[in-house]
Amino acid sequence: MRTAHALSDCAQTGEDDPGWDVSVSRGFGEGKADLRAWTALAWEASDALLFVGAAGIAVRAIAPHVASKANDPAVVAIDEAGRFAVPLLSGHLGGANELAQTVARAAGAIPVITTATDVRGVWAVDTWARCAGLAVSNPEAIKRVSARLLSGGRVALYSDMPISGQPPEGVDIASDRARADIVV
Repeated sequence: MRTAHALSDCAQTGEDDPGWDVSVSRGFGEGKADLRAWTALAWEASDALLFVGAAGIAVRAIAPHVASKANDPAVVAIDEAGRFAVPLLSGHLGGANELAQTVARAAGAIPVITTATDVRGVWAVDTWARCAGLAVSNPEAIKRVSARLLSGGRVALYSDMPISGQPPEGVDIASDRARADIVV
């Protein structure tokens, strides 16, 4: 109950609001709403889904709908006691890691972030793209860029627009589009 109150207060006050509109559905199970039917509808209509309960239940509910890291909504599970907020899907592009951190702050929980770039403090090109309002035209390239950075390698970024400031660790600014790993 404490978790529901904290999340409700966060939604009503706009505190830590990451920009999502919030609607709440409660009560699934025998004699209540059907979780699978609700998930199917919410999957199509939402940028993010937050499940309060066991992560396994959330995984089973979303499994039939998972298609692509470029298009799937953010999915976060928070346990009923409000102790842990776990991003399950679309941590970077969908913003689930950020949502888990927001939910954790609101509920007094611990965000359980498991994406390799976040865990190791390495720049995540997909998070950067989402935050910069950029579309990712080749989601498969995210894996190559992240793998190279995680192994201590370097990547080249090319942009037609001027770039100011210092690039992230492991990122070089390319003057030639053909030699770039990331093109903006």
